[in-house]
Amino acid sequence: MQKLAADEPGEIVSSYHRGEDVPSIAARYHVSSERVFQILRYTGTHGRPLVLQRPWRQPRPPPWDTVFLVLVSSRISQLGPRALSRHIVTETGRVIPHTMVYRILRERGLMTAQKRKPSRPKWVRFERKHAMTLWQGDWKQVTIDGRTQ
Repeated sequence: MQKLAADEPGEIVSSYHRGEDVPSIAARYHVSSERVFQILRYTGTHGRPLVLQRPWRQPRPPPWDTVFLVLVSSRISQLGPRALSRHIVTETGRVIPHTMVYRILRERGLMTAQKRKPSRPKWVRFERKHAMTLWQGDWKQVTIDGRTQ
């Protein structure tokens, strides 16, 4: 399935009103027939084609008093986001998440964006170059206590 562009729900409705059948509309836009029926149902209910929006919640800017508190505290204590968040809690009793502190500092240019730490490859274990080198040992006859093993 493919995502629709912003203008395509209106085109779907107009091609349905021109007499085109639903399976051919769905095939042309690479969506399911059920999705075409959903768009037509929405248009019939609301009187206008569906307006596609981003599926996530828009971020809200932090309150100005929080920004002021973070900037003043960072100027005084010169700490990173997590330590600064804990410092603000101990000094003022106000809880500010460290992610919000990081975002405020990054937006003001007081901190550079940091790349994530790369994870260790799961197949490199026990100082081996490859994962399968443990069991690919050579067989050898060993004599222990008079028995050959």
